[in-house]
Amino acid sequence: MDLSQFSADQLEALKALISQQLGAAGDGRSPFRPRQLHDLRLQPTKDDPRPTFFWSADPPRTQAPPRPRAYPKLRWHAETGQERTIRTPQELAALGPDWIDHPPVMTPETAEERVARALAELSPEDREMVLEANRQAKLARLQRDLADLSEVQAGRVLNEDAPKRRKKAVA
Repeated sequence: MDLSQFSADQLEALKALISQQLGAAGDGRSPFRPRQLHDLRLQPTKDDPRPTFFWSADPPRTQAPPRPRAYPKLRWHAETGQERTIRTPQELAALGPDWIDHPPVMTPETAEERVARALAELSPEDREMVLEANRQAKLARLQRDLADLSEVQAGRVLNEDAPKRRKKAVA
């Protein structure tokens, strides 16, 4: 509907008529009367809508609580931590004793364990090559650190004839 054909007086009269029909709200929404919010025993009617408070999350008192189901179940491998869903008693019986009913506590692999595992997987020739490369890398790092020292500091570090300092004995 095009309202541009109405004059300003006609629009004001239309607005007053609409607000009178809608009630005090005037914003086009159904007005809530004060008794609707205070007296919750009153039921809604077709002319007087009211909020209803049905607690659908609570089961009726006559309904029995749901019985827990045995399956599906989760099982974890004790060593690898692999998780498996068991759907039948036959599947549970087929699993070995390594499968437990709670997640295992897995500790992260340390750097030493990781290197030992990686070296064990190498052939003896490759292992020797890796160890030699490691020795060369340590020597290069030592040379770089030695180059960062001043002449006096390098002389003190390299001079083996100088007597080493001893800690004073505390009496």
